[in-house]
Amino acid sequence: MLSTFTLTCKAITLKYLQSGNIKLEVQVFNKDFVLLTNKEERSLCDLGHQIRSKKFDFINDVIATENEIYLDINDNYSVGKLKKIEQIQFTAINTTKSIQVPFILNPENSLLESLRNKKLTLQDFLGHITTQNISIAMFGFIPGFVYMRELDKKYHIARKNKPSISIPCHSLAVGGKYLGIYSNPSPGGWHIIGQLVFPVYDESKSEPFFISSSDTIKLIPVDKKSGNELKEKFDNLHDYNARA
Repeated sequence: MLSTFTLTCKAITLKYLQSGNIKLEVQVFNKDFVLLTNKEERSLCDLGHQIRSKKFDFINDVIATENEIYLDINDNYSVGKLKKIEQIQFTAINTTKSIQVPFILNPENSLLESLRNKKLTLQDFLGHITTQNISIAMFGFIPGFVYMRELDKKYHIARKNKPSISIPCHSLAVGGKYLGIYSNPSPGGWHIIGQLVFPVYDESKSEPFFISSSDTIKLIPVDKKSGNELKEKFDNLHDYNARA
């Protein structure tokens, strides 16, 4: 088990960071990664996005959950650089929006086979994931990846025995008890359900996510023709959700 150390540098001890109205407890593990926590907070995913968007040279990767932020640090790390996080004037978001996310249904064979083995139809599965607002669990393990809250146990789908070499970008997929969105192409063992009509993540923007951790997602299945028509009519997910 990893040992926990208080963050120190030249006799300076840093136990907490303050970003806007959020106080974060600081822990460093073997000087390989930093863990920022606030057990009472439920919006640290959004702060994690903002930290990632700053592209600090001492951070390789950021993974954020509701109340923890994991920072994979490198040799450029110092206490002084970590304190730059305090320059982010973050305000916790306490409101919840329902974001409609249309996707083009295109299930891969491995998903259909898994459903048959569980004596479920594709319509059963789609009924479960499209008739409710699904909350966001966390963002990570690769940039732009979105974990959505646990499915009912009946609809858990075991991951592939042999992961795919590359899952296409903007794929909606299921793995175990979670739904997920691959915003970037990546190897992976999740089963593809379809492709999003509009990306939820654009790393070229200063605020790359079109969704917030406080939002819920309403999945809208469409056919390819309808999906293409939506792309012609709306520029992005914000525009689609702002329609009259």
